[in-house]
Amino acid sequence: DAFGRSVQDLPTEKELSAFFSCLGKLAIADGEVSDQEIDQLGELLEGHHGFDDKGKKFALKKFKKASASRKHGIEHYAEQYKGAVAEIYEKLNHMLEALCKLAFADRVVTKEEEAEIRKVMKVFEFPEEAYQVLFARTVIGDAVAKHGVQGYGSGFFITSSGYAITNHHVVEGASRVLVRVEGALLKA
Repeated sequence: DAFGRSVQDLPTEKELSAFFSCLGKLAIADGEVSDQEIDQLGELLEGHHGFDDKGKKFALKKFKKASASRKHGIEHYAEQYKGAVAEIYEKLNHMLEALCKLAFADRVVTKEEEAEIRKVMKVFEFPEEAYQVLFARTVIGDAVAKHGVQGYGSGFFITSSGYAITNHHVVEGASRVLVRVEGALLKA
């Protein structure tokens, strides 16, 4: 193909169907598919996969069908994907990275989205502790590349209304601060 891949390296229809169906299930996990998630899907189609118009229509169709259907959960599509890629680690990891990017597209990762990603990790037989590493590498790495993240740190809440304390170096010079609370990533 145009990317120098052999026919054997090209994804199968079954692989692509399961991949974009998983993304559709994740996008609806919090109750709605956001414009940012649709934009992130577009970035995936444009940048990484290099789909032609026919491929984009196929992927979008699978994404929309899965997000609208209650017939199967994300585990069903994760099992299909795992089988389609013959458990090749790089492809399983690619799926998880795409899920993390999609979950973070609106800059808030909900508990529901995190739970869906963890379900896929379980199907793929990735260790539970790998989630934090995967999420940090994927989401924080993207944020650094796109938005110039300067650092991160910890803190704690001092009031029930959301006031928090952290070290000065954590927020020094920041134009935007994100806080991770119970699995959700929120703007501070």
